[in-house]
Amino acid sequence: MKYAMSTFKIITTFLDKPLKGSQVDISKLNDKAKRYWSRFTDETISRGMQLALQANAFLPDNATMRVYYEGDNLPENMEKVEFVPHRVDKVDLFRKKSYGKFIRKKFKPYNYDEYKSKINHNDYDYEYDAVRFCHAPFSIIEAYNSIEEQYLISIDSDVEIKEKIPEDFFPSLIKEKIYTYYLSRAPHKHMESGFIMWDTHHPIHEKWFKKYIELYEQEKIFELWDGWTDCHAFDFVNSSFSDVSHKIAELQSHDVWSISPLQKYLIHKKGTTLST
Repeated sequence: MKYAMSTFKIITTFLDKPLKGSQVDISKLNDKAKRYWSRFTDETISRGMQLALQANAFLPDNATMRVYYEGDNLPENMEKVEFVPHRVDKVDLFRKKSYGKFIRKKFKPYNYDEYKSKINHNDYDYEYDAVRFCHAPFSIIEAYNSIEEQYLISIDSDVEIKEKIPEDFFPSLIKEKIYTYYLSRAPHKHMESGFIMWDTHHPIHEKWFKKYIELYEQEKIFELWDGWTDCHAFDFVNSSFSDVSHKIAELQSHDVWSISPLQKYLIHKKGTTLST
């Protein structure tokens, strides 16, 4: 295989807190959230730590994981997984600057506390909950120029690795002259950010990330019209570089993951749905 010698750094971030469905008032949730919380029992360890353990056991030799950890006690590194503190100070500063930012499409100001109290309720508008969806972008920004591997992969912490991933799997995703790799749901809705890959050796790497960093460190994300999530951030930046971007899969549906090659080894327990 042409890209057999390629190396991959997978990053993720999570708050190390097990989810307890027994503590959730399901009657207040929207229908999708109700289906999700009725499907799973209480976690004994967080889904993020489950992913880290699976990564240590199932990643091939050409891939390792870095966890941007949000918790009180940083875990010890594993053979294939390293833990570093998340820059929660940047998240906190972003949160403070977010208050009162005007949502032009909705004609109302943003208030994170109000949004947080309504997560997964019928009147919750996730597409403008900028603070909730800024944790992954800040970990990506920390990682983009600090890894030795050629390919950077961002993966959501609610992904499950089903079985041992073969050495040729991640190289099989690579295409000639391509910089970004992602799951597309256009024009139905924004992309699916649970798996994104960048070629850090590509000539446009710094240029792409300059625009991405500006969204979060200069608060330009609040100027976007369609939404303020990490998905909208990626779509906005990537639209300027479509000639070097590859859709790993595309489907005008919520669950594009299910038709992607990722599905063979990875399940995404995405919010309120589950690819199987």
